[in-house]
Amino acid sequence: MRYVDQNFLKVFQLAQLIIEYLLHSQDYLADTNRSLTDENSALKHQFDAICSTCDKQTVELAALKKETRAMRKTLYAYQLMTKVPGGSGGRGGVVACYHRCEVCPKSFTSQYYLEAHLKRRHPEYVDLPNRHPIPTAAPAAAPKPEPPKPATPPPPPPAPDMTVMADALDRFTQRLMESEKQIRAEMDEKMRKEVETKQKSIDEAYRQKKLRYEKEIQDMKTALHQELDEERKTLEEERKEIEALLEKARKTAPRFGNLEDESPP
Repeated sequence: MRYVDQNFLKVFQLAQLIIEYLLHSQDYLADTNRSLTDENSALKHQFDAICSTCDKQTVELAALKKETRAMRKTLYAYQLMTKVPGGSGGRGGVVACYHRCEVCPKSFTSQYYLEAHLKRRHPEYVDLPNRHPIPTAAPAAAPKPEPPKPATPPPPPPAPDMTVMADALDRFTQRLMESEKQIRAEMDEKMRKEVETKQKSIDEAYRQKKLRYEKEIQDMKTALHQELDEERKTLEEERKEIEALLEKARKTAPRFGNLEDESPP
């Protein structure tokens, strides 16, 4: 290595340092990308779990609505049984009077409930100008008096009105559905904003690191070019000095004459 130019050795060592720095930067960027990818995968798994929970709650809500409808029908049937004369829950001799809807097969125990039902379920029928009055079902004939029976325990209290309960169940179901939709929309919006914010931060961090590495590499290139320029100038000056010395040596006259051989041929 004695005969190799020192400037070439310096340039070679500097190139080795640049290569090592680039390899280290590449490994660092790969590790950062891997960690960010794992974090993104974790966020996706969390989002899938939330979606699965929402789907499960939707299925439970549908089952609850179905059960509510069945319960409403059962309560309606029980109300009819308690109002029918001679029914299992009614008193003997009670006259039942019903108001039936002309649009659907539902019946109500009072005109007020029927009008409320028409306004809520059949508003187009209520707005008709020549609407016929709603007939009231004829009261059922009272049964013939029966012989006195032994004292029986007092009958149970009358069942609550089915229409009020049905309206309450409808309002509760509607509020539940609206709350579920609102919660799902808020969760989706929150997850979307979190993913967008995380993606923006990842992109910004990657851009900043890339700019920093590019600036460092550019600074190293600039320093390398400056050092090469200085070495080139030094070599040029040394070459000029050597040429000047050679020119001076050629112009200087020799101090000794021509040497002759004194021995005979």
